[in-house]
Amino acid sequence: VNWIFCGGAENSSTCQYPCWADGCISSRCQATNDSSSYDGICTGKTFLDSSHECDWYGVNCTENQNVQSLYFIQNNLDGNLPSEIKELRSLQGLDLQANNLKGAIPTTIGTLSNLDVLYLNNNGFSGSVPTELFRLGSSLTDINIGSNVLRGNLSRNWGNLTSLVGIQIYNNTFTGSIPDKIFGLKKLSVLNVRENMLSGTLSNAIENLASLKSLHLESNKFQGPIPSSIGSLAYLGEQCG
Repeated sequence: VNWIFCGGAENSSTCQYPCWADGCISSRCQATNDSSSYDGICTGKTFLDSSHECDWYGVNCTENQNVQSLYFIQNNLDGNLPSEIKELRSLQGLDLQANNLKGAIPTTIGTLSNLDVLYLNNNGFSGSVPTELFRLGSSLTDINIGSNVLRGNLSRNWGNLTSLVGIQIYNNTFTGSIPDKIFGLKKLSVLNVRENMLSGTLSNAIENLASLKSLHLESNKFQGPIPSSIGSLAYLGEQCG
């Protein structure tokens, strides 16, 4: 990824805008004088100056100075998430929640073979979940894409993400039924699909989610009885729907 500077003068007190590649993401800092706030690009660390990117706000790196995680939470980022994200081959954590990002989730995110955590919730991402995402296999453990404008049927390929502990896709416009492949994810402890347009009946295969602790199904179009097998989920503590 080519990080470029676009915004106020470097080393000035004015807010510096972080951009990826062609400048398609920019940020307007918030609460820059509030030391207790985590949502300001201009608090504490520098960004897009002459120092190494591993020293920038929101960027964590490996001992070999490869970018390992990006945490830009609630920074008023806007624009699209660029396909150049694929260049961060050591990336394990991508947390862009609570910004103003929009457009499609880039297909190139499926090339991030080390990605462990993906939080894109509370943005304006649209379109369907790219099938390339399901190539991450056993690397991805937690995904939150809730509160966007995503749509489409839930793919049976969710079952390819065998290490998932959390799936949160709430407050979108997903349709169709929950595929049985999701109920085959042995490590899943959180399943939150509330506030979509999901339909059909719930499969008895839900009993296979032996690690499930939190289940949210409310505000959908499900029909029929709740499977009696749900009572066998020993760890289930939050059940809505």
